[in-house]
Amino acid sequence: MEYVKLLLISAMTKHQVTCSLVTASNTKQSFVWHDHLGAFESEWHHHPKGQLMYAEKGCIHVDIEGRKLLLPGWYCAWVPAATNHKVWSNHADVYVRTLYFGSEQTSHKVFEQPCIFPASALLKEMIAYTAKWHKLLTHDDEEWNFLQALQSILPAEMAKPAPVCLPTTTDDKLAPALEYIQQHLHERLGLEDMARQFGYSSRALTRAFQQHLAMPFSSYTKIARAMRAMECIEQGATNVSELAQRVGYDSVSTFSNNFLAICGKRPLEFINMRRSSLSTPS
Repeated sequence: MEYVKLLLISAMTKHQVTCSLVTASNTKQSFVWHDHLGAFESEWHHHPKGQLMYAEKGCIHVDIEGRKLLLPGWYCAWVPAATNHKVWSNHADVYVRTLYFGSEQTSHKVFEQPCIFPASALLKEMIAYTAKWHKLLTHDDEEWNFLQALQSILPAEMAKPAPVCLPTTTDDKLAPALEYIQQHLHERLGLEDMARQFGYSSRALTRAFQQHLAMPFSSYTKIARAMRAMECIEQGATNVSELAQRVGYDSVSTFSNNFLAICGKRPLEFINMRRSSLSTPS
């Protein structure tokens, strides 16, 4: 409940960021944009460049038509060129590092789909180094060569994506059920109870999830809970047992195993990573 209150308070103080102006103001083939945004929300937008985002602090939400992605700290997101998307966060300490790449640099097939993936130590260091070219509008040979080298390692980095991604739907009947799930992740969520509450039979709700979301009810709730747990960690949660209860698990081991399968690391690893980042100067 305290976490929900924090989100509501943060949501009321998000400031607007016009991302379309970022790409419009820089005509270079590739360029760099880093910023300490805090709680923010962009407009729906698209641009002719592929976009690599790295969340150094806080969790960032990337909404793409048909799906919702969560970009946790120490992870990267790839948004393909010409993809309509919206970026937002409820976290007051969000720091985002963004690199834009032109079509000539992103012809590899891996760049055709959006994805979230863990950043290696090498990629983190390379992204951090690009801060020296933040908002540089003129051509710089060193920047160009460095971004070429960084882009060349991305296909290998993106080879193991993390499924911290939820599908969405505009179906008038199923959409309210998904909203209910998001608001009640701390409670037990049974298929039969959900079906009765939203006017389905159990079989019909099962079919609806497969038809509109291409995944079963159980998978949707597991991913939603893992994504919420990730946000709780970014908000300062440090006790795995309490974290499991906060996102609706009675069993800590089941929670930890499901979190590992979805996020690539156990919750305690993320908690320790956050502690380490807080003790290290930016």
